[in-house]
Amino acid sequence: MNISQETMYIRHKSPAMGKKETPSKELAELCSKAASDKKAVNIKILDVRKLTYFCDYFVICSGLNEPQVQAIANGIQEKTKKKGIHCAGVEGYQNAKWILLDYGSVVIHIFYDYVRDVYDLETLWSHAPLVNFQDKK
Repeated sequence: MNISQETMYIRHKSPAMGKKETPSKELAELCSKAASDKKAVNIKILDVRKLTYFCDYFVICSGLNEPQVQAIANGIQEKTKKKGIHCAGVEGYQNAKWILLDYGSVVIHIFYDYVRDVYDLETLWSHAPLVNFQDKK
């Protein structure tokens, strides 16, 4: 194992999620629900376990304007923090075109709606199975 693989393995298995370890799928669903609570649109969970070693799931969603994109990110962080799960890293919050929240085994991508079409992660990761997520309100 070279140093970069070892670093990624440690990062993936690190306690960034907090004291309680939440299974990856459950965490992805929790984050999806929090996004839905903030009126995120087109929420998708991709199972990338067989395609990459750096995480298990992607949650991809969109907001219709920059304040909503930030509100979705805030809502996810608030809901996970209440469960004792802490975000290891946040990128893009100030710009609010594409916010990435890194929870180790789950990576959340929150897009300003028109930017999502530009990056088209669903096509890039088209071999990843979709996880059936239904918001139970």
